Amino acid sequence: VITHIDGKSLGDDYTVSLRGDELMNADFLITGKRKEAPTVFDIIRDTVPLQIKAILKPLKSNIPREHNHDCTPEWLIVGGLLFVPLTCPLLSYGSTDDLEESG
Repeated sequence: VITHIDGKSLGDDYTVSLRGDELMNADFLITGKRKEAPTVFDIIRDTVPLQIKAILKPLKSNIPREHNHDCTPEWLIVGGLLFVPLTCPLLSYGSTDDLEESG
C-alpha cells in the first residue's frame, strides 16, 4: 500500500493536499517532475513500512497517443469507407455521434 509520495500523505481516494485544503490527484506528483528526478514512495508491505526511491519514466505506448506528435494523419478510402489507424485520441470518443459532434 502506498502511503506517501515524496513525503506527501496519500488519501484513500489517491489525492494529496496541494495548498491548505485543496486536493489534487496524486498523479501530479509523478508527472510534474523533471526528467530523471527521483521519486520517493513510502509503502507498507506485509505490515512492514518501507521507503522506495525510483527514477520513473513514461511507458512506451502500443499505439500512438497524440496526432501530429507521435503519428501523422493517415487514411484510406475504399468504396466510400474511411479506414484510419487506431490511436488514443480516436479511442477517447465514446461513439460515432461524439466523433461527428467534435467536428
